[in-house]
Amino acid sequence: MIKAAFRTNAGYWQTVLFILYGLLAIVVCFQLLHSVSNNFIIFSQSSRHLLQGLPLYQLYPQQYEDYFLYHPSFAVLFLPFGFLPYSAGVCTWTLLSSLLILYAIRSVPTIAPREKNLLLLFLLPEFINNLQYAQTNVVLVSLMVLTYNSFEKKHWLQAGLFTALCFCIKGYGGIVGLLFLFYPNKWKFVLAAGIATIAICLLPLFFTNVTGAIRLYTDWLGMISSDEIRESMSVTGIARKWGITEGVVTIFGSILLIVFTGALLVAQRFGKGMLLLSWLLLWVVLFNRAAESPTYLLAAMGAGLWLAAKGFAGNWLRSAAVFILVLYLLDSDLFPHIHRQFYENQLKVFAYLLPLIIMFANVFSGLTPGLSNRPEREN
Repeated sequence: MIKAAFRTNAGYWQTVLFILYGLLAIVVCFQLLHSVSNNFIIFSQSSRHLLQGLPLYQLYPQQYEDYFLYHPSFAVLFLPFGFLPYSAGVCTWTLLSSLLILYAIRSVPTIAPREKNLLLLFLLPEFINNLQYAQTNVVLVSLMVLTYNSFEKKHWLQAGLFTALCFCIKGYGGIVGLLFLFYPNKWKFVLAAGIATIAICLLPLFFTNVTGAIRLYTDWLGMISSDEIRESMSVTGIARKWGITEGVVTIFGSILLIVFTGALLVAQRFGKGMLLLSWLLLWVVLFNRAAESPTYLLAAMGAGLWLAAKGFAGNWLRSAAVFILVLYLLDSDLFPHIHRQFYENQLKVFAYLLPLIIMFANVFSGLTPGLSNRPEREN
């Protein structure tokens, strides 16, 4: 019924959903004004620490809780927000993040408008969750989708820049660059991504000397490999609880990635880029040692893009979508803490393994038609 309604006037419903996203972003802004966001304080204060020549990757308990875990260049990129007053900075960050994800989804060239509307509904719970904590995941997943859009439109320089930005926000975001394997003019992308990555990584040199920059990157590498960023909300986290070492899971996940990508390279099907993007967005969360609840916006985007590209068609696909959406509803204060803890630590991981496994199987079985590279026309 919902799909039929969207089909009658996709443009109208897209406008309604854009307004809904905008209104929710404004509501979240008011929430953040009445309760200080620890994440935003970490980002803004770390930008100031960089200017002051202070270490980025240590605790500052009088200013904020937890560590700064991001790439050193992120502290530079966040400067425009960090030096605004808190109220202006957090609202600007929230609204721009919202506009970016709307633009990214709207500009996907291989999905019909009505499917984009369903995708927006599908992402709504995770979108709100991320905004309420001033997370970077909204920006990261938007840039990953924009990388795909750039490849499809043969904008190799943009694809390289977006890939570099993904890497310099969260290192694992740079995996979206694997899309270049499925498009022509690979050297243009590699050159653009290489130059952009080097340029962005050199940004801290504007605020420190070479020795200071080397120290920043040494501290960053130490931080991302330390136990400070270990979370349990992934296959890696669950396996660790079951006594399986992280190295074993990493090797297993890497093999899956190599096998899936290799099989997709030789497969005769349309839409390889979209299928790989969807799978990577799921894989990078499920095999991530630092995955937490807000990180699942990336997984939701992966599952949602896959469903949207296939037209949200087929009973088993709809069942998968409903299953995941029901799990969203479980993540609320209506349920006892013990149930929520089980949900956050295990059940959500298994839910998103479902589309990952189905996509993996489809590449080898050939039972399901490939995704179309061409968007459907509206009737």
